[in-house]
Amino acid sequence: MEKIPLLIEKAPDGKLWGRVEFEDNLMVDSANSLEALEFKMKKLLLDFHQIDPLEIRFQTVFRKGIIAPELFGSSYPLNRAPAMRLPIPCNPLSRLLAQQ
Repeated sequence: MEKIPLLIEKAPDGKLWGRVEFEDNLMVDSANSLEALEFKMKKLLLDFHQIDPLEIRFQTVFRKGIIAPELFGSSYPLNRAPAMRLPIPCNPLSRLLAQQ
């Protein structure tokens, strides 16, 4: 299976909010860590699309300037290109990113 884009934003209270668009469904959830957020998104994809969680791979896209380096340590590549420049399939989520 191809990678599914997971767009992540950090809320002022420290929670990570993620959204995944799959087959015209927009799934949104929040968690205190990236691992927990990915787990919740995999559960939503299982519940709504019967996709085996072991088959799911996310292309994690962070909204530029929102994720704090202390969340992931110095080894995480936070200086990568803005979300709109990542190779995301053309769909409503990527069009939204391109407008920001």
